[in-house]
Amino acid sequence: MKCANHPDKDATVQCLRCNNALCDQCAIPEEGE
Repeated sequence: MKCANHPDKDATVQCLRCNNALCDQCAIPEEGE
């Protein structure tokens, strides 16, 4: 699966709010998550 914002990068997580796949550069952990 590729990052929703960076199609050239592999996704490492999925957003719990929007369900988009995200790479490490895009993923911002929320407090308690």
